[in-house]
Amino acid sequence: MMKNKIALASVYLAAAGISTAEIVINEFLSFEGFVDMSYAHTDGGVYSNDSDEAGQHGDDSDNRYAIDQVEISWLFGFDRVTAQLDLEYEEDDAGTSVDQAFVTYHLDHGGALTAGRYDSMLGFEAFEPTGLYQVSRAYGFPKALAQDGDFDDMVVDGGGSVVFPLPGTNQGVKYTYTTDQTTFGVSVQDGVYHYADRLGGSDAGDDGGGYGLEVACGYNLGNGWALFLGAAYEDGDSTAFAESAESYLVNGYVTFEAGAWLLAAELNYGESELGRVAISPETTQVAVSDLQTSTISGLLLANYAYTQQASVTGRFSFVDADVDDYRDLDAYRAVQYTLAHNYAFTDNLRLVAEVSYIDGEGDDDRDDLEFDELLGAVELIFAF
Repeated sequence: MMKNKIALASVYLAAAGISTAEIVINEFLSFEGFVDMSYAHTDGGVYSNDSDEAGQHGDDSDNRYAIDQVEISWLFGFDRVTAQLDLEYEEDDAGTSVDQAFVTYHLDHGGALTAGRYDSMLGFEAFEPTGLYQVSRAYGFPKALAQDGDFDDMVVDGGGSVVFPLPGTNQGVKYTYTTDQTTFGVSVQDGVYHYADRLGGSDAGDDGGGYGLEVACGYNLGNGWALFLGAAYEDGDSTAFAESAESYLVNGYVTFEAGAWLLAAELNYGESELGRVAISPETTQVAVSDLQTSTISGLLLANYAYTQQASVTGRFSFVDADVDDYRDLDAYRAVQYTLAHNYAFTDNLRLVAEVSYIDGEGDDDRDDLEFDELLGAVELIFAF
């Protein structure tokens, strides 16, 4: 897997001390997985600075304990052909689903062809908690904003989000090439941000079809330095919320490993344009307008392994988005400060503790909104 091949340096793996070792059933089949459980407390609110509407719009204070995720990866191997099937349970989705399911044909000299459902190659942070340095993710969205009407649509998964995150999991075909110093990949897939099943459209008629592309390249510069650069593009026709969509993203990060230290810096820039359709309930007339967004985001991270079992992580991240013609919303800006500690009891059991603070603002035609959130979390991960 390209993602985190470069980013997850040996320093962190030694400090965290957790591993997912394959449990072999026979020469063709093995499996591995993890169980992730956590306790989290959040406090936050949304506030107006406008003199006419000054005050608190919404607040969120929550204590939560849950089995966040259980995942089992079935690994198949038949000479040049390998396959992987990831079955997962996530508390937020309230059910079991297929996370990844793909088959790979391994070519000579480090090349491989993969077809199926697989994670994006872009982004420094891992998709699974076993590969993260902390509990939260760098570009997370504060819970308090979901109670404010101007912001709730910004976090719609699978479509409509105007501050779109890094790509997640899509379906397609990709080619990868890996050597000791270089990793390269190109993927043609059904979407990137806004759609699913785009190549074939939807039986319900709310997806006109389209395509997505990803390109990624990682290079080991030597002396502890590694560089990654990638990009994603999508173009498609009508959906349930827009008559067209076109988006692109450029993602790059650099890592440096020296002794007990791992340093990382990431920067993302993307633009999205949606042809939106709005129906007036009074006149039943259809008004078409374009929604345009531009988003820049990034992070700085430092991880220090002070023993073979323990490490401490500091992270700063930000999101800055400009929005054109989305209801009354003009901008969304947020910074996040995170301090986390990892301790490995055994090779298979790790405890992560985190304190994180998010501070931001959103501008619209009515007033200027400010928001904040304080997160305290403890996460226990058992890997097998």
